[in-house]
Amino acid sequence: MNTRCVLIALLMVASLIVAPIVFAERVDWLYEVELPVADQASSTRHEASQVALLEVLSRVTGLASVPRTEAVRRALVAPDLFYSRYLYQDQGSTLRLVFEPTSVLNLIKNADLPVWSSNRPLVVAWIVVDDGTRREVLNSASVSPLVQDLNARMTQRGVPLKLPLMDLDEQLNTGPSVVWGRLSGELDDATLRYGGDLVLVGRVQMNGAMVRSSDWVYWERGDLRNQDLPEPMSGSLGDVADALANLLAERYAVLGRDLISMDLTVSGIVTPTGYGGLLRYLGSLEYIDAVDVVQVSPEALKLSVVTRATSSQLESLLQSDGRLRPDPDAGAPGGRSPGLSLEWLAD
Repeated sequence: MNTRCVLIALLMVASLIVAPIVFAERVDWLYEVELPVADQASSTRHEASQVALLEVLSRVTGLASVPRTEAVRRALVAPDLFYSRYLYQDQGSTLRLVFEPTSVLNLIKNADLPVWSSNRPLVVAWIVVDDGTRREVLNSASVSPLVQDLNARMTQRGVPLKLPLMDLDEQLNTGPSVVWGRLSGELDDATLRYGGDLVLVGRVQMNGAMVRSSDWVYWERGDLRNQDLPEPMSGSLGDVADALANLLAERYAVLGRDLISMDLTVSGIVTPTGYGGLLRYLGSLEYIDAVDVVQVSPEALKLSVVTRATSSQLESLLQSDGRLRPDPDAGAPGGRSPGLSLEWLAD
């Protein structure tokens, strides 16, 4: 994204050296894909890179199936134009491709596809399995095919996922009875340990090695209001991952609308480092195409941002990872003018 701004030299330097402070989970592997390959032939790599490009597009757009628009079809003819490096792993049986974010985002915009920011809710999954004789909570070290299915599909959809350690403390406080009973308070407290934003709870009943039935709920940590997910159509938990990813993308992805310019006033900036941090942060957001500084004052920074998001969606997205919140003085008598006015919390 091209960030155009005019600031004094001190602010320009600050904007270059300040690393963003991340409150939500910033997914740093969205543009990296690993695929099994039969050999290291260029034709094999070409075919694998087509599959990998579609996976990256699915992650960044939030779409389970990427429409084959003209721009996407052209990209699939030459997928090597979109990745910056590749390497073979596991004695050549795995191909790892690293795609260039700017090229992928330009493709998405040219294809008028949605874009979902890499700042995403971290999902902590509490899954209790009943095999008819005992109940067990699956943990992060589990080799269960259930965990492998869920992990694989969550990765394909770009949703960060953690399973609990189930160490002694968690065995005592969040054991099978707590998970099966969906005791929200206990699970919410346990999820906080992992920095999770979303709590996913599954009850799985097995018939031997096959899933007989399962039911799933989720909630945002701190909300404690359960929301149902549809029961998987198959025994694979990949369906659960798809259902959750679809709901999240529907909420957070910005549709491929026409670009519009919006005024944004940000207060709470008290140091040059704060100015630089804010500009770097806004410049890193995939749903913002450009930022102009309109006015700098001791009270607030007035900006013009170019985006495809609606005003309400932009406000919600900017608050979603905790660095900005509604300005308490906006619209108050003698306060800042109403509109999109936020307060910066990361100074």
